[in-house]
Amino acid sequence: MRARSVEEFDHWSQHNGEEFVYVLSGAIEVHTEFYAPFRLEAGESAYFDSSMAHLYVSVTQEDARVLSVSYDPEQGKRHVSAFMNASARPISAAAKTPASRRKGAARA
Repeated sequence: MRARSVEEFDHWSQHNGEEFVYVLSGAIEVHTEFYAPFRLEAGESAYFDSSMAHLYVSVTQEDARVLSVSYDPEQGKRHVSAFMNASARPISAAAKTPASRRKGAARA
């Protein structure tokens, strides 16, 4: 995570469902629509209703690394590409399959 201030964002994230964020390294500040900002250090996590506008900013000198997981009970009704950055591109099925499992690959 490279952003260091709320002003770096052109919009706040907001989507159906729930979100879990876990800080792998560094530290972040979580900003939400309804609550005061709070800090999470490496090894700490938060879980919240993601229909509330939210964003994360890094608050340490190094970029923070986070694992963020979103769950949307309505997601099954929409294709996953609806949630992806517009510049994201799908990968081929062959690229998704580990080389060891591809047809004709040598087995150990």
